[in-house]
Amino acid sequence: MADETTDVSAQFQLYLLSDGTPVERFWGFFNPTGHDAKSLSECIIFNLEKVLESPDIPQRVTVLDKIVKHRVPRSSNTRWNFKSRIVNTVYENLESLIECMKEIESTFNQTIAINQAGALHWMLNDDRFIFWLRVFHSLMPHVDILYNQLQKQTMDPVELSKAIFRFEENILKERQNIDNIFETSQNHPTKKRRQDGTIETRKIVAKEVCDIFIVNVKERFDYKNHLNASYLYLSTKFPMYENNFPSDHFNKTIEAYPFLDVTKLKTELQLFYKRTDFRDISSSVHLLKFIIENNLTLIFSESYKLLKIISTIPMTTAEAERSFSTLKRIKTFLRNSMTEDRLTALAMLSIEKRMIDNIPNFNEEVINRFAEKKERRIDLTYKHVPEI
Repeated sequence: MADETTDVSAQFQLYLLSDGTPVERFWGFFNPTGHDAKSLSECIIFNLEKVLESPDIPQRVTVLDKIVKHRVPRSSNTRWNFKSRIVNTVYENLESLIECMKEIESTFNQTIAINQAGALHWMLNDDRFIFWLRVFHSLMPHVDILYNQLQKQTMDPVELSKAIFRFEENILKERQNIDNIFETSQNHPTKKRRQDGTIETRKIVAKEVCDIFIVNVKERFDYKNHLNASYLYLSTKFPMYENNFPSDHFNKTIEAYPFLDVTKLKTELQLFYKRTDFRDISSSVHLLKFIIENNLTLIFSESYKLLKIISTIPMTTAEAERSFSTLKRIKTFLRNSMTEDRLTALAMLSIEKRMIDNIPNFNEEVINRFAEKKERRIDLTYKHVPEI
């Protein structure tokens, strides 16, 4: 799309917009030789040719869209990004990406683009690359699941223990499946089978990668004495605890919380482990809620105290990190003189949006309080005047 105007120096300017989908982008201002249709069309075509002849990335993106029909996700600088989307996209579109590299090598005239495409073509066919791509394609979904579970606002130590246990269990399954992963990569249609003496080495290293995943998670969420109490309320282990009381976790819990009645707490726990109706409760929060709703706070008084402590210990810093992200969105360079009260109020509206949406007539209440705060020159609220 193009339009024209005259600037402050009386120069005739042509305004070009690149008509893309789904938005329009500013292209630039240009000074055509005349006001007639021929001059305007020549100016537009001349500037379009600059882009069409450009050897930069847009041409490569066109080939990618044509053959692969899927964009490779861009990497992110956030520390929580595990690059799993990139791994999955490359694995699922491997053959199409190879065809894309072939197309660039055979049709492009730019030496840099051809060399880069050739290097990528070689890498995508390399048996070592395919093997590790397959390994991480199998492992990263489990990491993503654990990551998303940890973002829950209601995450408590019991749920965290279960999530980590399931993560370790699935990574161990993938570890045992390394041989099958190797066979899959060897039989991949994009490569020729080759025996190079490194088969066993790759298998060993891949298993070490699985071990590193498990060790790092354990170290990251290593339970100290004050968190060992969560193990006492893992409902999935209640049948085992019924016959084999978890003395080690119990003693560490008592050491961390000496104000608890040792004898009474042990009696309560043994009752938990024996009764089947407690085995369906999935987390410490739900167990605490069950005790309160069924008027059992006196019967399980020590467990009630301990569960309140467990349920209020934050497992991750996800909520704090979200607040920092909100801070960066609200207090920008153009609003850097904002007072703390205003900043806190705006952050509250953004962070607790769901809670505010559930408050009836919230907007009306805000308007009324603003109107009643002081006398104003105009009436901001409707006042009913009784008839005389």
